[in-house]
Amino acid sequence: MYPLLNPFQEELKQLGALSNEAWQALTEIVLERRYGNARAVQLDGGSMLYIGEGFIKQYARAERTQPSIVRFITRGQVLFVPYDYHSIYVKTIERSVLYYWDEYTLRQVITAHPQLLKLYMTLRDMQEQALDHKILLLEEEVRHKLILFNKYQGDLWPYVKNKDLANFLHVSESTLSRSKKDN
Repeated sequence: MYPLLNPFQEELKQLGALSNEAWQALTEIVLERRYGNARAVQLDGGSMLYIGEGFIKQYARAERTQPSIVRFITRGQVLFVPYDYHSIYVKTIERSVLYYWDEYTLRQVITAHPQLLKLYMTLRDMQEQALDHKILLLEEEVRHKLILFNKYQGDLWPYVKNKDLANFLHVSESTLSRSKKDN
């Protein structure tokens, strides 16, 4: 039905028990959304997004004069939208296909297929680990920030603009350029 969801199905199977019935229930409630390059992504509090194709960047804007990139989310990753979704916004980096589950129907499917709860929580933990990597980056010197970025998200180099990478690493563009030349 949605071939770009096949890797997600395989990942869920690897993470734990996923029955065919549970997967079918998930695919029956999913919405596919296609976005062009540099487009704002529609968010609804409590929802779950899966990146089937493309890349997106998540900004935090609460208590900031200028939004800060919190993380880059790539093909095959999930974003859980916080209830207070006004504190974040998401933009595509390139053309993207996103799969969307609203919270209400997702909870109904999880209730009907309890094995999905463990998978859901594991996916949430994976999102937390990605945010932990960001905190680790912030604690490092610029040179080490680049090394860690390459380690955790090196596949993004061709897609991320210098200004976005500088924002993400919390350094100036000129400092980033000098550091990239030194490495």
